[in-house]
Amino acid sequence: MDWSEVGRRANKAVYWLADHWLLDVALFVATIGTSLLAEKYASEILRFEFAYRKAVHWGVTSFWIGAAALLVVALLKYALAREAKREKAEEAVEQKRQNEDFQQKMSALQLSANTMQSSIVPAEMLRIFSFTHDNIHKVLLEAFASANSTGVSAAEMVELFRGHIRIVLLNILEMIAEIEPGGPNTVYAANVMRFYREPRLDGERGPTRKEIQSRLLFCPGRKSVGKSMGVLDLDPELSTSMAARGAPDPFLVPFALLVPLRQKNENGRYHVLPGAPLAFHRKETLATDALTMVETCLSAEWELPEKVAHELEAYLSSENGIPIQSIVCHPLMERPDRIPEAILNVHRNTPGCLVDQQRRDRVVYLLRPSTLVLIHLLDRLASYERLARKGPRPDPDLGPVS
Repeated sequence: MDWSEVGRRANKAVYWLADHWLLDVALFVATIGTSLLAEKYASEILRFEFAYRKAVHWGVTSFWIGAAALLVVALLKYALAREAKREKAEEAVEQKRQNEDFQQKMSALQLSANTMQSSIVPAEMLRIFSFTHDNIHKVLLEAFASANSTGVSAAEMVELFRGHIRIVLLNILEMIAEIEPGGPNTVYAANVMRFYREPRLDGERGPTRKEIQSRLLFCPGRKSVGKSMGVLDLDPELSTSMAARGAPDPFLVPFALLVPLRQKNENGRYHVLPGAPLAFHRKETLATDALTMVETCLSAEWELPEKVAHELEAYLSSENGIPIQSIVCHPLMERPDRIPEAILNVHRNTPGCLVDQQRRDRVVYLLRPSTLVLIHLLDRLASYERLARKGPRPDPDLGPVS
């Protein structure tokens, strides 16, 4: 006889009985009933004198002992069944958790792989970056030398630093043009719009309120800087193009854009102009085509008058200069927790400039040293502009140059 097989079947039978607890209840009830019947008839039998009275007594007792044993076994089996069910449920929960952990790890690995792929800068981009960085380093050295020169008036220093800024802009344009060629007839241009807080429009630290209001464009209502965060002011002297080669962009005219206190009004719709003001609020680089920008102004999410969209469309398709078909707006700030000091605008006469998010992030990463130099030069320019109006010459120390 194969006792292992007998044991396996017995074990299987025990588990079957544990799962079918109603059978245990029926067996227990039957035993109780048998015990009660035995007790009844035993009392009748025990009235007579005969030799097997003791056996009858022990038989009745054994019935009750059997009933009690069945009850204990049934309770034990019930407890074991509950424990087995609990363990099975815990195993299912653990298996589910492991599956979820595995899925999360796979998702994390996929995300990490995508992040690595997006952060890896192609060798060609690095070559262009190295060339641009060397040129901008030379500009910074020249600016350092200019600031430490003697016998130069504040007005001359203003012109010198404007020239340094335009050279940095030209190097940025050349770098982007190498990465995003855009076709044989593509013309790149760039400009800087400096931010002025509304209370500081006093003529001492920048243009006056009257000067700004005279050149405000694309205003939803009355031309006024009141109840706004400030303005983004474009100075053509801080602009250049690939064609101008470091000279001011001849097609630009001074204008300013309002920066509202909030992106959205109380109705939950945007009332900030898409482009530089929106990039200022979001503190992120935005790239869009001219047609998309105009359509955005007319969309349901924006609450801007139609005249603003028409004025913007007319400006972007200007017949006096080169039409703007795509624009990239990049906030200039030293740290993310600060408000931008200015907006760098790069535009071209063909659509699709850096509209791909991954490519745009790579270019922004490569441009970081250049934009930091630009912020530094803008800060020094502001110091010399204040000096040109009045006051002593600022400390010429530009800090260490590496």
